[in-house]
Amino acid sequence: KKSQPAMAAPHSSSFHETTPPSGVMVRNLTEEAQILAAQAASSAMGWGTLPVRGPSSTSTAAAAAADAAPEEAAPAAYLAAFTHHSASLQQNGTPLHASFVSHAPASILCPECGTRMPPNPSNLCAKCIRNRVDITEGIQKACTVLWCKQCDRYHSPPRAWIHAELESKELLTFLVKKVKGIKGKVKLTDASFVWTEPHSRRIKIKLTVQKEVLNGGTILQQSFLVEFVVEPHMCMECARITANPEQWIGCVQARQRAEHRRTFLFLEQLILKHAADENVIGVRKKADGLDFYFSHRSHSLKFVDFLGSVVPIRHRADRQLVSQDFSDNTFRYKYTFFTELVPVCKDDLVCLPRKLSNKAHGGIGPVLLCTRVGTA
Repeated sequence: KKSQPAMAAPHSSSFHETTPPSGVMVRNLTEEAQILAAQAASSAMGWGTLPVRGPSSTSTAAAAAADAAPEEAAPAAYLAAFTHHSASLQQNGTPLHASFVSHAPASILCPECGTRMPPNPSNLCAKCIRNRVDITEGIQKACTVLWCKQCDRYHSPPRAWIHAELESKELLTFLVKKVKGIKGKVKLTDASFVWTEPHSRRIKIKLTVQKEVLNGGTILQQSFLVEFVVEPHMCMECARITANPEQWIGCVQARQRAEHRRTFLFLEQLILKHAADENVIGVRKKADGLDFYFSHRSHSLKFVDFLGSVVPIRHRADRQLVSQDFSDNTFRYKYTFFTELVPVCKDDLVCLPRKLSNKAHGGIGPVLLCTRVGTA
């Protein structure tokens, strides 16, 4: 029987429209599919259209095979074309394997779960490594912090008390330092707060750490939560004030002997503006001014220096022995600092003595008007 030519492949991005070989007998759809697949592979490899038979055939052996056995003509023809293409690559100096190298990334199977993954030094997927190694082991997950309700400060052992707002950088640094097991064992890469109810007395932070595992060939990163329980605890200063308000160490007595005391009112505004009263534990009103109480002598001296920097004053210091211990030769004193403001206020009319007016500023008049009260 005379053979019928096969249908040409449709034109697309993967298949090129070609004329089928004249000596190929297509008996069923399987052989036709093999021919189309071979033509597509030829185009993808950059060989162009591969003829099976004719004057431009690449191999006479393929043409002979097509005449002898039509059903085996297509495989023999393309085998001959492949041999000819390999020989031409070797003649041009191109290695044979260079034209068949796949550029797809290499991948392996995890020996434990069988997940396909890129190769790594441990040859395990991230999930299996995390199940096998726990880098957070030995790190404290629950801590307790002491908080003074009176002054809103947190206890930093052994004796310090620090002030920090909720979800602030200062509080986050303080909490991270309290977690044991991080320093020297893992590398801390991130830390953040996790929202909790304000009345729950709980503070949660999320930490992210890294560590080399499996003989240092793999770096594993893991995140976990640390919960802090806030326990109310009164500090020593607040406990002393609450138990006995008279247990102060330093007292600054600010006085101004004038009828209207406008300078003293101006001083109160400066104290609030510069937050000079942050260490004051008590204030009492007196006849000519105010008494400021402090828990430390240094706080009293700092307040006196502030008063002298904003208004003209004169001061003196006294101390009173409260108790003493002869066994270790220790004494406990109470310190009192008396400060008196200048009695002159703004818009006051000042009359100077004649001798003083002649000496002051080259002989100014004895009657003056005060326009400003300050230290400069």
